[in-house]
Amino acid sequence: MYFKPKVFISSTFSDNLELRKRIKTSLSEVGMEPLLYETNLTPSIAPSTYREDILSADFVILFINDQYGSTTETGQSGTEEEYNLARNHNIPLHVYISKKTITHVQNTPSGSGKDENLKKFIDRINEDHTSYFIFSNTDELEQKIKENTTKLVFSVVTNFTVKNGLSTHDSQLISLNNDVNILTKFIKKMDYRKKLKDEHPLDPITTSIILEPLYDLDYFYINTLVTRCAKDEFSIFIKASQKFTENHELNYTTNHAQQIGKVTVDFYTVSNPSKEGEIYSSYYSKFKEWDNSYTKFKNQYATLLAQFELLK
Repeated sequence: MYFKPKVFISSTFSDNLELRKRIKTSLSEVGMEPLLYETNLTPSIAPSTYREDILSADFVILFINDQYGSTTETGQSGTEEEYNLARNHNIPLHVYISKKTITHVQNTPSGSGKDENLKKFIDRINEDHTSYFIFSNTDELEQKIKENTTKLVFSVVTNFTVKNGLSTHDSQLISLNNDVNILTKFIKKMDYRKKLKDEHPLDPITTSIILEPLYDLDYFYINTLVTRCAKDEFSIFIKASQKFTENHELNYTTNHAQQIGKVTVDFYTVSNPSKEGEIYSSYYSKFKEWDNSYTKFKNQYATLLAQFELLK
C-alpha cells in the first residue's frame, strides 16, 4: 500500500500565496500530499468548517512571515486557530518564524492592535515550549523545510505503520534505526564544531559555532521514542539546548560571517550594549549547563546503541 503523508500548510493567506504554492510544489515532489485552504480543503464560508480539515493531516507546517492575519469570530487569526488544533490533537508540528518578525514584535509596544496580537502569539509559542526554526528570507524558509523533510516523512510514516498493525517490536526497530542515524549525524556535526571552537578559538556565545546545530533538535520533540528508550539524559539535554538558544536572536545580531573549516560561522554583536556583560554572563551560564549535559547525552547515546543491537 502506497502511503502519501498529508501535510497541512498553515500561514496567513493573501500575502504568502506564491510562497505557499512553492512549498506545495516542493512537498509534492518528494511524495507528500500538501493540504492548502485555497486548493484542497472543504469549501465553506464558515472558518470552523474548513479549519477542521487540519484534523485529517498527518503533519502541520506553520510559518509566520510578517503578519498575524485577520481575526475570526473567535478573536484569533486563522493561523493561530490552526496552531491550537494541531497542539490540541497532538498532530506533529513544525513552526517557522522569520527573524524580521521576531525583531519587530520585540519592539512592539502594548496596545498596538494586530502587531500586539502577533507578539502575543509568538510569546505563547515560547510559553508552550514549542520549538521553532528561524528564517531570514523566503528562500531560506524553503530550504529549511526541504532539509527537514526526511524527519517529517519518518515521523508520519512511523505513526501510520503503528496505527495499521505493524508489530511493536518492528515499529521500535524502525524508529530506533532512524534515531540512531539522526543522533550519529548530530553528534559528528557537534563534535566537529566543538573541535573548531577549541582550535581557533571561537566563542560559543558570540558565534554560531555551537548554536546553529541546536536549532535542528525539533525532531526529538516529535518522535519521543528515543527519549523513552534512552531515558532521562536525552530530555535533560534537549531542555538545556532549548534554554541555551532561547531568545538568543533577540539579544544578538549577526555582524559578519566567516568560513572556518567546513562550516560558515556567524559572528554576533549584542543588541543592547549597555547590558552586554549581564547578557553574556547569563548565556555563558546556560552554555556551561549545556556542555555538561552534552557529555552525559553522549554517554546515554551508547546505551541507545546497545538497546538497538538487542532489538535486532
